[in-house]
Amino acid sequence: MTGTIADISVKESFDNRKVQNLRRFPITITFLMSYLIVSGGRIHELFPVLLRLPVSIGDLTGWGAIICFIFEATKNGLAKISLLREEKYVIGIFALAIITIPTSVWPGGSVKYLTSGYLKLLVLFFLMTMTLRTVTDLRKMVWAFLISIFFIGLMSVKNQLTHTSLVTRSYDPNDIALVMVCALPFIIYFFKETKLPGKVFIGTCFFFSLQAIILSVSRGGFLGLVAIGGYLLFKAKKGKKGLILIAAIAGVILISQLAPSSYWDRISTIWNPQSELDSTGAGRLDIWKTGLKIFSENIFTGVGINNFTTAEGYTHFDAGGKWSTAHNSFIQIGVELGIVGLVLFLLFTFGTVLKMRKLQKAWQHKSEYKDLLWMTYAIEIGMFGYIVSGFFLSRAYFDYLYFMVGLSVAIQKMAKSITFDEKVQLMDNKVRRGG
Repeated sequence: MTGTIADISVKESFDNRKVQNLRRFPITITFLMSYLIVSGGRIHELFPVLLRLPVSIGDLTGWGAIICFIFEATKNGLAKISLLREEKYVIGIFALAIITIPTSVWPGGSVKYLTSGYLKLLVLFFLMTMTLRTVTDLRKMVWAFLISIFFIGLMSVKNQLTHTSLVTRSYDPNDIALVMVCALPFIIYFFKETKLPGKVFIGTCFFFSLQAIILSVSRGGFLGLVAIGGYLLFKAKKGKKGLILIAAIAGVILISQLAPSSYWDRISTIWNPQSELDSTGAGRLDIWKTGLKIFSENIFTGVGINNFTTAEGYTHFDAGGKWSTAHNSFIQIGVELGIVGLVLFLLFTFGTVLKMRKLQKAWQHKSEYKDLLWMTYAIEIGMFGYIVSGFFLSRAYFDYLYFMVGLSVAIQKMAKSITFDEKVQLMDNKVRRGG
């Protein structure tokens, strides 16, 4: 009797697996890759001919991904929707952004950003968490990420990025440094997973990333680079530090050869804030103090999403002067969405780092998780780079942050599927042995 029940359970389980395996979204993922390359890599700014298209290429790929998802989901069906914590945090942040519109210092600004900026992040994030089902899907998205990094790096080098110039309409020099800091762990870990042609391309991305960080003369980027470099060495397993050391040595050589003396003069203001070159350091501290004051005065309601600059400007409206951004992603979201928004953001960022560590501990001695394990390291260290560099930038709603967390959610969901399959296999073996 036991064997019969187990046999039926195994059959039902394997039938469920077949249904799950049919729920694939190849066309959606193709459009999603294109959307990431376009919205992140800004290729239409590198190739102006694309700007003359009747429909923007960003809208084309974004809407294409949505329409294809609806089509493929209707055709194949959706698995039971089970939201992980990170997805709930994003929904919570979105709900707060809507709820706080009436109390926002500039309701129109909040509505405009929600409908034009944040919704795009939601599309990228949730389409990733709902459609990435296999290691191949994950690798495709990592390739799209690196292609976007290649284009950003190419524009930075081609247009001679400086700390006072812009090479795209979306990223200032500090933003570009942040992008590259987040990308470097993926570049280094993915290098080991590719064959020669891929290694050449990824090596080029490595060069572009370092050069863009240097050209940006971003102190936050420099601190992020140092942080992920040390973290990479710390996380590398004993006996397997070779590639990390080679990358570190190559990075030091490139920086020493490419960075002019003016770069080190500006970087030195990190520990020498009294220098005349540090024209923004003291100002940043003043802005943080102002931000904390605004936060304390609007601790529950915030001032509305994307409204830090407006709220800061109102504090010296009569006296005049520049209206400043937060220069700190954590202060930014705390001021804009209040204490609840800040807590959700902390859980969203630090929680992802801790979740990746938990998976690494569980998988480190299991060869079947090898293809997922390296991604958990890349995500963890990329998130650490974001936390360090993002502490000096107003990038609480950063597309590549949502990309990294979206990958982490897809990996967690995939891990649950693998664990389920292992249990089914064990049950199958038990039946074959006669229960």
